[in-house]
Amino acid sequence: MRCLLWRGKVADKTFVGTYAGEIYYLEIDTTRGLMSEPVPAAKLDSPSYCVIADEKYLLACSEVDTFDGKYGGGLVSYKINNDGTLYELSRVCTGGPMPCHVAYDPASRFVAAANYDDSYFHGSFAVCGLDENGMLSEPQIFVIHTGSGPDKARQAGTHVHQCVFHGGTLWVCDLGLDVAVEYLLDGDMARKKRQLHTPPGSGARHMAIDKTGRHAYVICEMGSLIATYDLTRPGDLYPENIYKLTDGSPGRTGAAAIRYRNDGMLLATNRYKDNISLYFADGVALHLLSRTACGKTPRDGAFVPGTDLVIAGLQDDDLVALYDISSRKLEKIGEIRLPRPTCFAFL
Repeated sequence: MRCLLWRGKVADKTFVGTYAGEIYYLEIDTTRGLMSEPVPAAKLDSPSYCVIADEKYLLACSEVDTFDGKYGGGLVSYKINNDGTLYELSRVCTGGPMPCHVAYDPASRFVAAANYDDSYFHGSFAVCGLDENGMLSEPQIFVIHTGSGPDKARQAGTHVHQCVFHGGTLWVCDLGLDVAVEYLLDGDMARKKRQLHTPPGSGARHMAIDKTGRHAYVICEMGSLIATYDLTRPGDLYPENIYKLTDGSPGRTGAAAIRYRNDGMLLATNRYKDNISLYFADGVALHLLSRTACGKTPRDGAFVPGTDLVIAGLQDDDLVALYDISSRKLEKIGEIRLPRPTCFAFL
């Protein structure tokens, strides 16, 4: 039997965000490559993205327009119980509708939520604090993006899609503006530092930064591509290289998730063309190792920590699939039923 462990900490509990009104948890037998039956951990309207904080709390966004009677979406903190269930500790409104991503920085204890847009197509982001007891503060920083992109059907306004803390700054991806913006956070202010520009009309969605902190990889939803950058260069940047996730055949396409592993592995999902790609990242160069067809709408894919496993959420098939990548190929080894999976967080 192939050994599926590679190094580092092995995930015990895996939490799955969904569009089904529940956060689920499951466990993975990393030796045999088997997943347990998923169990509901907490109820929440559209908990589409979640992240672990301090190895004992889970933070989840509620991708809605109105939260607890207030305009905007929700951000909820939970204590993780030993049995994988979640105990709610606090909840706040993010100030803008449809928060679709949440990030946590243990150094500053900041929590950032990306609000996709409002009725006027204005995306925004909110930054809260998280205390040592897992309690969220009200947003202390709130920034609205303005402008538009060349695709008037999809980019009539701004659409903030992801927040990423790295090296003391906050990166914010905006699909409507074709940029990832770097901010310095200072008290209750966010000061713009520089931008990574993606090709016009490509729709910057998510990004990852390599272990050196010198290179960034931005996945673009509308263009179904990955743009790479050398962050050691000063000022605003344009792509060093562009890698397509589709063969250019007609029909809808929509790249979704990008994940980086510290040994250089890079994972990308592409919805509607329904494939998952595995690359090796060497600075700004990406080398395609494997691309495999999968089920409908691979919303998220992630490396299972400490293993040579990849987990993927096939949103419109109501499936979670598990892949073995020990041979540097994506080899499917199992799947389980789970309604409308959208993201993964590991403890």
